Amino acid sequence: MIQDTIDNAIKLIFSYHLGKALQILRPLFEEHRKLRDTGEMEDIELTFRTMLSYMRQNADDPDRQQLYVSLLKRTYCVAADLDIAWRCRNVGFYVTQFQKAAHLNMSRDFLRTVLETFVSDVAMLSLDTTDEHDNRERELYSRHQTFMERLFASIVVSCQWKDGDRKFWEQLLVSPTIDSSDALVIVSAITLSAMNQFDMNKLRVLAGVYLSATDTALKERALIGFVFSVDVDASFVYAEEVSLVEQVTSTANAARELLELQKQIVYCINAGRDTQKINEEIMPDLTRNAPFRVNINGMIEEKDYDRMQEILHPDADDKAMDAIEQSVQKIADMQRQGADIYFGGFSQMKRFPFFSEASNWFVPFRLEHPALADVRRKLGKSSFLQVMLTRSSFCESDKYSFVLAVSTIIDRMPPNMREMMTSAEAAGIEIPKEEATQPAFIRRMYLQDLYRFFNLHPQRADVVNPFAMAKDNKNVMGDRSFFFMNGLFSENEIDRYRPDLAVFLHDQKRYDDLLLLLQIFSEKQRRTLTYLLLRGRCMLRNAQYAEAVEYFDKALQKDSNNEMALRSLARSAMLSNKFDIADKAYANLLQLHSGNKAFLVGRSIALFNQEKDKEASELVYEADYRYPNDAEVRRIKAWMYLYQLKPAEALKEYEALTSGSPIPDDYLNMGYALWASGNLGGAGKAFSKFVKLKPGQDIFNEFDSDQRLLAKYNISEDDMYLMEELVDNENEEDGE
Repeated sequence: MIQDTIDNAIKLIFSYHLGKALQILRPLFEEHRKLRDTGEMEDIELTFRTMLSYMRQNADDPDRQQLYVSLLKRTYCVAADLDIAWRCRNVGFYVTQFQKAAHLNMSRDFLRTVLETFVSDVAMLSLDTTDEHDNRERELYSRHQTFMERLFASIVVSCQWKDGDRKFWEQLLVSPTIDSSDALVIVSAITLSAMNQFDMNKLRVLAGVYLSATDTALKERALIGFVFSVDVDASFVYAEEVSLVEQVTSTANAARELLELQKQIVYCINAGRDTQKINEEIMPDLTRNAPFRVNINGMIEEKDYDRMQEILHPDADDKAMDAIEQSVQKIADMQRQGADIYFGGFSQMKRFPFFSEASNWFVPFRLEHPALADVRRKLGKSSFLQVMLTRSSFCESDKYSFVLAVSTIIDRMPPNMREMMTSAEAAGIEIPKEEATQPAFIRRMYLQDLYRFFNLHPQRADVVNPFAMAKDNKNVMGDRSFFFMNGLFSENEIDRYRPDLAVFLHDQKRYDDLLLLLQIFSEKQRRTLTYLLLRGRCMLRNAQYAEAVEYFDKALQKDSNNEMALRSLARSAMLSNKFDIADKAYANLLQLHSGNKAFLVGRSIALFNQEKDKEASELVYEADYRYPNDAEVRRIKAWMYLYQLKPAEALKEYEALTSGSPIPDDYLNMGYALWASGNLGGAGKAFSKFVKLKPGQDIFNEFDSDQRLLAKYNISEDDMYLMEELVDNENEEDGE
């Protein structure tokens, strides 16, 4: 396939194999002459052959290396342009954009004139007080929208930019003479183009806009576009890419912004998980207590008034309202923590014709957008639209979704519902003005726009998804989304923020990503308490318990009272059967939290396993006194009775446990109590129940691990084998 051939050629170019790259590109030009002009290709081949000829003649050429790199760059541009030409004929998204572009005049003077004239026309329109104002406004914005759609598409399918293109766009985008919304859409188009085919000059434009723009929204879009467009493979040929990354990351506050950006990308990637939490844990309560419903005709109506319900439960309405407020508060808390709370709902609202146009996924919300003409007619100048425009917590894409959705159903709403839906409160959680203008908020909203496009657009499979997971490990973020792992972003200012990001990944339970990040910590960072704790946590999660013990032990050498280290050491030591270490850890934890139930139970188990039955029993009695009838305490108390040769007392506890909310081990240990009491049949049934609750568990292995207890009751190895036979027979009979 041509696409694969071009991709292989680019890989060869970036690995300094020009001859091989030319060798596989030549047949493409010969077979598909309509795709690109062959002149540049022929000139590169001639220059390359001449260079090799001089080498054979042992000619001294101090500029040979520089010439070779320039040939690599020229060949890359040829291959990249060929790739775009192929996509515009054969790849759905690119075909659509190429057709939309319709050979727009891309001369710089023309583009500047159109963009600047629009600003002056809008200014003049504001002075128009005639009856024709509205018609002229619609015509102006409709004409400009068509132009911007074509310009967006033209940039997306554009070939490699020249230095002149770079200078033009870098200057124009930060100029106050063009509309700010236009500049934002153009930056998104450049991002989409550069992400899908590396272009050094487009990358320079994004960096230049970030470094020089005064408009916060423009600055943040450019930063995100820059990060997503950086290509570590290309840097082997384009050394200037390394310098550009260094320039961007070394500016004031850039490293901190990049840390925030990396965290916000993680929140976007977690959108699916957050949506599931909202749907399963919050929405059922919200729906159940809502005062309205949707009838079989799709009409929204109030629920029927129930007089009897009011008599029997006069406080029901207040309780329902409290439940709604609590549900809303939970969602608000998730949003404050950074979660993308709206993705699940709005993912079902991207089927409007509005979203068939790619540029509309990135255009800032404006009431004058031609697609909102019907909305403005129905909603007028409501506070709903004004808040949506200035301080809504929706990203731009969701604002359009919501407004378009409201306009389709508002005619079917009862008056009180219509009033509520057009109020300011309906426009999402209202954001204070000072927060809505902060870089972090603006960046988060744009990331959500991008996330929706790359995960919901009908032709999303045709473009690179910067939020995609790694191909070889679906639990790890991909190269673009986890840019902190990108070699170009190492050995510079953001290095010092690795520990901060590592803690964040741990809190987000992204352990596979965390482990990768820890592997690139510097030697100095690896000696810190943070590193030791987090590395230990990764080992614990990966069931490498012995290694986890070592890391937590080293952490405690730096801070002997660190509670996380003590808790984790106790747990990993128990799981690795290092009960003496667990005993000491729990003892230290009890000094910090005297009488803590979990620590009392944990230490007593560690002591029992060291055959320190007396000390263990004292802790069990203390736990039982402090927490009477607690299930965890009951379990360890019953175990203590077994060790004290009191199977009858143990059996009472296990009968109580199994009549409540038992765990599988309750049946195993109940079997021991019955066995010790001489009730072999009852023991067999209890063990059988245990095996059913833990499929694949070898009952004899359980007997073997508890041999010290069974020996107290003179239960021999032969007895254990016979009991295994009985359990197997019980299971066979149950299966018949």
